[in-house]
Amino acid sequence: IGAAIINSTIEFSQINYILDNLSVNRIKLLYIAPERLKSHSFLKRLKEIDISFIAVDEAHCVSEWGHDFRPSYRKIADIFNIIGEKAVIALTATATKEVADDIEKSLYMDNPVRFVRGFDRKNLNLSVIKCEDGRKEKDQNLLNIVNSTKDGSIIIYCGSRKRVEECRQFLNENNIDSEHYHAGLTAIIRKNVQDRFINGKTNIIIATNAFGMGIDKSDVRKVIHYDMPITMEAYYQEAGRAGRDGKQSDCILLYSNKDLQLQHFFCKVKHPIFISLLEEKPRIREYYNNLDADRQEALRAIMQSLPSNAFYEKTKLDLNKIRIDYGISEKKLKVYLRDFALSGIIEYKQNELDNVLYSIKNSEMALIRDIAKEQDARRENSYIKLYSMIQYCETIECKRNYILDYFGDKEYSDRCDRCSSCKSNLHEQKDAEKVLVLELLILNYISLNKQLLIWNNVVSNFSKSSKINSMISNKDAIYSKKMVNMAITNLFRKMIVDSEERFETPLKLTEFGKIILKII
Repeated sequence: IGAAIINSTIEFSQINYILDNLSVNRIKLLYIAPERLKSHSFLKRLKEIDISFIAVDEAHCVSEWGHDFRPSYRKIADIFNIIGEKAVIALTATATKEVADDIEKSLYMDNPVRFVRGFDRKNLNLSVIKCEDGRKEKDQNLLNIVNSTKDGSIIIYCGSRKRVEECRQFLNENNIDSEHYHAGLTAIIRKNVQDRFINGKTNIIIATNAFGMGIDKSDVRKVIHYDMPITMEAYYQEAGRAGRDGKQSDCILLYSNKDLQLQHFFCKVKHPIFISLLEEKPRIREYYNNLDADRQEALRAIMQSLPSNAFYEKTKLDLNKIRIDYGISEKKLKVYLRDFALSGIIEYKQNELDNVLYSIKNSEMALIRDIAKEQDARRENSYIKLYSMIQYCETIECKRNYILDYFGDKEYSDRCDRCSSCKSNLHEQKDAEKVLVLELLILNYISLNKQLLIWNNVVSNFSKSSKINSMISNKDAIYSKKMVNMAITNLFRKMIVDSEERFETPLKLTEFGKIILKII
């Protein structure tokens, strides 16, 4: 079958040659990235060619609610305005029912036939290793896992480029050969690393999620996640690169509290209102583009940290948190704030720097509110996906069954007996289950109680009074102080509740906690 690809590395004359051959049926299959559809000259040529079928691979990228939304995929449907209605197939290995519904809607698929192949990979052994001691414990576990692998290849996924390079250095210091891969490397270096891995010259790859698209290496015996991914879809897609030859393979996630802090931060900055404003408002974009790099970073940090209501009413902003999260000194931040205020971008009073207001003309309020609501919805979706990932890591239920439930695949009858949950101590399972249930009870209790509750109030009430438990769960249960303390600690660790002074001031639900309360 005649096939060709058009990408950014191909000369214009070669592109025309390929399209000429496509027009006379010498080429039957043409592979392009969705970004190619932004080219007016390409679309003009496409209009002259008889296209019979459109296939959209990695179709979850079409959906705004998918784990890897790409705006360019959203534009694919526009092609039908040029070439007319055509047969369409959308393919993805990681889509929940909600995402699949959105794909159908976005691609204008009218009552399509939906094929769902089973998500169960019976040769994959799923494990979560809790690393309470953070990096030190993760490193030791990583070393043990790598040293115990006698055959096949290993992929180690990390949450950042910096972590990738640190992990490679750690393995090298322990006389273990490996290579690393991330988007910060040049295209030729990435290609060479990938080729050496595919050809078996390199057995261990340490990478960000930039590695793996299109990789079909059969003998990957272990996929290790050094950091927790932000969604179940991303995790299962990456873990699924193990054992493609059908042999027993391990998917291992090293899990610690630091993972939660990193992913909470990513959720917050993934859908910043400020970026949408830059795209929508020329005045703001012009101002931003004329700033030096430090002031650009500071303005982004401020705007991304604002709650959505700050764009149309006065609100408080935690400047200390901005300094810590973004590494901006207090002196510089105050200077930048004065600069932005003088330019009319923000408004604040000298004696209350934490009161920040975005300065917008009244006629623009509706647009700002729409942008804010849209970004709020996307951030809420990100938080819900993050919670599902946290639950996977902490559940004492069968890990395989948890994943199958998440993707709507109910074709299982029992536990897998292979995952870390199934292999764990039965007594430990029961204790962990009690604490998980107690976390939800306490979350409900804090939200329902009109009085301000400090930590010790909750401990005292849950460990002494069955009335509270009956009110919330219809169960007459009393919990030990140790168990209640553990549950509250977990809620803090997951950033579901917070307090200015942990033991002295009232507990309150975080933004994440309020969203979680909606879905439990």
